Amino acid sequence: MVDTNSTKNGKSNDDTPISKSNEYKGYADTIELYKRKAKDCPKGVRLKLQKSKFLMIQFVNPDTDKITVKSSGEQFDDAGIINAVDKCWKISQALTEFTVSGDFWHSTLLGM
Repeated sequence: MVDTNSTKNGKSNDDTPISKSNEYKGYADTIELYKRKAKDCPKGVRLKLQKSKFLMIQFVNPDTDKITVKSSGEQFDDAGIINAVDKCWKISQALTEFTVSGDFWHSTLLGM
């Protein structure tokens, strides 16, 4: 019997990549990572997915005490999700450190 999907250099005969259990498989995996990592955000700052492709950061504006949603500036992929969670932590820290809103906006916007 001949193996029609024999491999050479990690690819099948038809040049289709052979997936391994720890490799990226698609959009569903990115969504799962987002759901897991969104739970790692600090209290008061939240990672939000808008239109299934934009990573947004939601927090209470220190000037108005209203909810503010800002773009994370990250792509919706594994690295972008991890970077956006890091930005959530930086915003949370800035919210507790600064008493003047100008200092908050300067540190968070220029620090990202």
